[in-house]
Amino acid sequence: IAGCCCAAICAPVGEPAVPLPISVQLMAATATIEAAPATSFQRKTGVLTVEGEEDTVSVSFLDGKVVAADSLKRRFENRLGNLLVRAGKLTPAVLAEVLEEQKRLEQRIGFVLINRGLVTPGDLQAALRTQILNLIYRLFRWRDGRYYFSQEKSVEYEVDHFTPVAT
Repeated sequence: IAGCCCAAICAPVGEPAVPLPISVQLMAATATIEAAPATSFQRKTGVLTVEGEEDTVSVSFLDGKVVAADSLKRRFENRLGNLLVRAGKLTPAVLAEVLEEQKRLEQRIGFVLINRGLVTPGDLQAALRTQILNLIYRLFRWRDGRYYFSQEKSVEYEVDHFTPVAT
């Protein structure tokens, strides 16, 4: 892939998936990257997109640190509100109220939760971290797929409520 930090092992979009399990591909990319600190991916900013049979996941990096992750198929159990319910920070009834308010205000759920004083910034930060790490860990269970890295000048993320995670 032109411009990709690991072009030697990335499968170009539109071509058949590489026959190795995606976890092996990602680990190989990580090992290659870590072995070459002069051209280290660890300082890059951009989006790693991983495409599999059942989903597509994007992981955003800022200066080599994970700052966001998203999935086309947002699993119920990994939605932010559900993570806060499981952590005991919200009840299902309060979550339902917040979701209605979120729709009405057209705001992110974290904004509504903080403004209503239902969770602390630390609670929100912990839930966002769990959500992102769950997505990344799920990638390592995929048996196949393809991925590519799009280097960007900047990426968007919840600056006020998320601390970048070192890779």
